[in-house]
Amino acid sequence: MALAACTDNVVSPDLVETPAVLSNDVLATWINPIAAEAQLITLDVASHGEGAASRLLKQSRFPAADCGLANTDSTFKGGTYHYLYLIECDDVESAGGLELSRSYRIFDTSGEQMAAYNAATTDSIRYSIEVYGEEVQVGGKTYEADRAYTLTQKGLAGNNTTETWSGKGSDYLYKPGATLEDLNIELDGRITITDVKVNVGSYYPQSGTIKLAYSGQMGALDGNKFYNMPTGGITATVTFNGTAQADMAFVWEGYTKTYTLNLDNGTLTAK
Repeated sequence: MALAACTDNVVSPDLVETPAVLSNDVLATWINPIAAEAQLITLDVASHGEGAASRLLKQSRFPAADCGLANTDSTFKGGTYHYLYLIECDDVESAGGLELSRSYRIFDTSGEQMAAYNAATTDSIRYSIEVYGEEVQVGGKTYEADRAYTLTQKGLAGNNTTETWSGKGSDYLYKPGATLEDLNIELDGRITITDVKVNVGSYYPQSGTIKLAYSGQMGALDGNKFYNMPTGGITATVTFNGTAQADMAFVWEGYTKTYTLNLDNGTLTAK
């Protein structure tokens, strides 16, 4: 993106004023897309699993996928052959243009892989998931988005009342822009999902966190001044509490701003 005509106004935030006192307009440009993405990631976590809690949480964004029979392999470990099963699902597309690719492995309470889910004996499932779209609505803007995860769902065996999700992933967001009013945005992110607990019969996660760490290009205009995204990037952490109003903290260059994230629509309210 060419900004040569605005060179006198292109400065980093710390050369104009400290990040702690940036205007709400600048902050909104940086954090609103991240908040909207956090809400979508929460839905991703909640809508791919088996078990009683996840069946209640399944969203209608994606149609059901045909996952077929498990591909079988084996490995020799500890003097014994162990079967390995990989279940691959057909790609499906949501009404909003998102494409979902998914595969998974199922484990019993002893850590052995299983060929199929069993409500009585399945203890955990490890998923590989990718969600991709070229024209995705995030925070009222149209982006290219690509999220990929490795997620583990635990606590499924028997008459389970709580399921726990953990995992890691990557996130890419791109929005072309040609003017200072409609800026080019390109973000690379790391996703860390830690002990997100869901109770059977409860719609929202009871506890746990999702941490998003982004770096890249994302500017903001405030009056006649242009602010680059902090060079160290922005980190956001969502902390769940069993309600639709999760806590969300943004940290950059040593400063912290705290908000309430509405898990139903991805909007923020300052604390």
